[in-house]
Amino acid sequence: MAQTWSLSVLGWVPGLITMIVAGILFWITSMTMWRFIMVRTQAWQQLVGRKYPQIRDICDFGYYVFGKSKIAYEFTGFMLLANNIMLIGFHILTGAKILNTLSDHSQCTIVFNVGFITRHGTSQFPANSDVAE
Repeated sequence: MAQTWSLSVLGWVPGLITMIVAGILFWITSMTMWRFIMVRTQAWQQLVGRKYPQIRDICDFGYYVFGKSKIAYEFTGFMLLANNIMLIGFHILTGAKILNTLSDHSQCTIVFNVGFITRHGTSQFPANSDVAE
């Protein structure tokens, strides 16, 4: 629903250009992270080794990229959390809008929102209670 809305606002040509540019930027970012974390100079350490085995997530990546800065680590963690919260909120809004369009009743929107909040909220719990070491 987000792509169709953005295409309706921007139009076909600017919308497609925006999507292609965003895709290229995402690809460059992922390749930069992959090279930083995984690639070694000696034939990728026989296809298995990692250059920085201590990097487990995006927060660790931010920590090492910005010179082992604790502020960068915390900021990266905050931005990751904000991104996830906004993504969940967008999914809840989109799902409720779709189902409200199908039902055409305002009271159903509240019920659908509660359903989507419950579904997305419970799916964000970790699979186990182990804390990363």
